[in-house]
Amino acid sequence: MELMNSANDISQWKDHHIEAAIKGISGFHSIYYNSAIPSWIPFSHSSQTMSLMRSQWIGLAQHARQEFDWFGENDLKRHILLANTTEEWWGFLETLPQTLIHGDFNPRNLAFRKTPEGVGLCAFDWELVNRNIPQRDIVELLSFVLNEKTNKVELYEIIDFHRETLETQLRKTGQQLGIDNVSWRKGYQVAFNDLLINRIAMYFVAHSHKHLPFLERTYSTLRHLIDLSSS
Repeated sequence: MELMNSANDISQWKDHHIEAAIKGISGFHSIYYNSAIPSWIPFSHSSQTMSLMRSQWIGLAQHARQEFDWFGENDLKRHILLANTTEEWWGFLETLPQTLIHGDFNPRNLAFRKTPEGVGLCAFDWELVNRNIPQRDIVELLSFVLNEKTNKVELYEIIDFHRETLETQLRKTGQQLGIDNVSWRKGYQVAFNDLLINRIAMYFVAHSHKHLPFLERTYSTLRHLIDLSSS
């Protein structure tokens, strides 16, 4: 096994690991892509529930501003803006094809096994599996394994590779679906938003009680990727 529990040290993550992770999870995403989600999924957010939880999203950001010197006033303003506009960007997310996602797709829960064809993904800890757009799993992965030196060209190469990989997997399931590139890329923007206020902010609370070595780096990378994807 390679890169087991590597969230605190991503120095050994290479391009072929990112590609293998995308290929592996795309096979899972293709099963329920744009189709009925199993009834055993107990709860998935909607633009309404996201709006109803606005005070929580803002409270988490205010907590982070009080606790961490690396979460500044501009970070707080960004967070509040996203919380106050959930109807807009989450409303767009709801128009996109959804699927089952892992929901916790980062190096804390990933490893790779060597195969004759290269490394293959092993993903574990599936307790957060949920309904969302497939981009959501990948933005979490990228926030953990990329860094602030990543440029826009590199980011969009990965985004396009993900779309092409998912299209290939869909063809294997008999779905001849082409994915619109414009909405696909915009889907990445809203997936980054969701990751920030609906997941990373939860880490802020945990970090107050138990130091998470990966969090400051991951948050800085996420902030950078949000800026790249929206510029």
